[in-house]
Amino acid sequence: SEWVPRLCIIGVTCVLHFCITGVWMSIVNHRFNRMTQRRQSLQLEDLLKEGKFKKRFAHFLCLQLCIENLSFIDALEMYYAAPDSEKLDTALSIYKRFIEDGSEFQINISGPLQRSILAELSRRRDVGGSDRGCHTGGGGGGGDVLAPSPTLFDAARNEIIDMLKYHSLPLFVQWEKDEEQASSSIPATMMDISLSS
Repeated sequence: SEWVPRLCIIGVTCVLHFCITGVWMSIVNHRFNRMTQRRQSLQLEDLLKEGKFKKRFAHFLCLQLCIENLSFIDALEMYYAAPDSEKLDTALSIYKRFIEDGSEFQINISGPLQRSILAELSRRRDVGGSDRGCHTGGGGGGGDVLAPSPTLFDAARNEIIDMLKYHSLPLFVQWEKDEEQASSSIPATMMDISLSS
């Protein structure tokens, strides 16, 4: 009769121990995964500078039908490097190619951000008119054209970089592992076939 309460206490203690251990391990794993993701995210921009990685990553993004994200990042490098005299033309080109509704390579950014970029460009030149044409020439306005802010696309760039870091990069890493496993298993399979013939 004394054993029953002691067994119950031992049983409850064991259950609590396993529950606490399970919760603790879950927290540790979650923190480790977040640290790993953060480490990957810090490395992505450096990795995009490496030709071999960028080529493989671009190939993967093509397969995933989201190459426009990487193309947008590349286009922004041209925008950042453009002299002020060419910034508006470059900005309008980027807007029409990647941001305008219905554009061939439209990136997925928030509506408010898309509208703010259009508003900024509209202040510089009329890109929001009924014909949605890009007017970058000198006539008609009668004044100097102000170059857009160098930070015009920074918020859009950050959204796309985050999408690449936290969505595309983990999928790419898994795809690379799967590709590596598939390629390493092919020779063994081929050897088995040739030995059995």
